[in-house]
Amino acid sequence: ATLSGSLFWSAAGTAVSVEAQAVSLVRSTAVSEAPDGRALAALSSGTTVDGSYLQGAYAAFAAGSGLRLSGSMLASTTAAQGYALLGSGASDLRASSSTFIGASTAAVALFAHGGLLELSTNTVRAGAAYSILLSTTHGPVWLSSNTVEVPARAGAYGLFLGNINAGATVQQSAFVLRQTGSGTFPWCVRKGTSLADGFVEVKFRPEAGRQDQAGGVVW
Repeated sequence: ATLSGSLFWSAAGTAVSVEAQAVSLVRSTAVSEAPDGRALAALSSGTTVDGSYLQGAYAAFAAGSGLRLSGSMLASTTAAQGYALLGSGASDLRASSSTFIGASTAAVALFAHGGLLELSTNTVRAGAAYSILLSTTHGPVWLSSNTVEVPARAGAYGLFLGNINAGATVQQSAFVLRQTGSGTFPWCVRKGTSLADGFVEVKFRPEAGRQDQAGGVVW
């Protein structure tokens, strides 16, 4: 079944639940406003999301096989525990050219994943604790050409890999710290670092402002 150009909204639960057949969500919007709601629950095999917008405490929840995400935006909008993409026991998941916006916990979190996991050319905006959290995977992990925003807080991770049984390949991906808001001279500090006969390199990109669009290392 193909759902194209559609709007799905739920005030108390899941906006779109795929349980028994392959479904393609194309150029559509799914929103759950429930405190623990799911915009999309991909529980069966062969779910495809293309050019769509998903928003909820869990923008997408994956427990089936063969989920495909492309050219889409997934946003978690809860102050409690929430994820842009949460997978538990899913398999063979691929996401490309999509944006994942985390809220309180992680942008992308996948647990007990089987088969291939491929994330390529995505933008991942940090949750409070993790940008990407992968725990107990049983197939190959491939992360390529992603831009990953690192949470700007102590003890947080841009990428956390735990119990990756078949190995992981991470290539051509950028892990960046993004500061928002306003300030006379915004800056960040890396504490507990000691260097001897080494070097420090930093790259930056100003996004707004009219004066002092510069950056560098302070010591």
